[in-house]
Amino acid sequence: TTWDLGNDTLSIYDLTDNYSIVVKDDLTIKSGTYLVNGMYGIGVIGGTMTIDGGVFQAAGDNDYLIGNWSTVIVNDGEFEGQYSCINNTDKAVLEINGGKFTTAEFDCTGEYESEAVTANKGVTIKGGSFPKEVYDDYLADGYCDALEDGCYVVAIHNYHAVVTDPTCTEGGYTTN
Repeated sequence: TTWDLGNDTLSIYDLTDNYSIVVKDDLTIKSGTYLVNGMYGIGVIGGTMTIDGGVFQAAGDNDYLIGNWSTVIVNDGEFEGQYSCINNTDKAVLEINGGKFTTAEFDCTGEYESEAVTANKGVTIKGGSFPKEVYDDYLADGYCDALEDGCYVVAIHNYHAVVTDPTCTEGGYTTN
């Protein structure tokens, strides 16, 4: 199934304080704005949810914008959570290749202790913009994060050279 809302908004208010949207089968989200609430705004309990774009906003005091018990792949999009944008449970898989992540408690200029992604394991990050440094355990091999315009941007690490046996030191610089 594919959701492509274009410039439209899907606003769901859940009175049970659990999930606004429950994903049980494969779903690809292309665009649109999704205003969700509940402890987990979107609960992914089966299949794979692939996010290629869109804006995902916490409309209430939900703890986690997306709760993942299955597989979530984020290629792009804007995620504005309350405490955390995505909570990845122990047996779930989360792959982030892009997107911008902020929380109400910690945006790219804040100083609070909320996290864009919370997890024990199962997270691989290869891209995206985050309000805090990304845990090394989350970064894919060969990737790093760097501070740019107040946010930490994840990209492939570009190694220029590794000097293991310097042959010349001049003016405080070492060359090989």
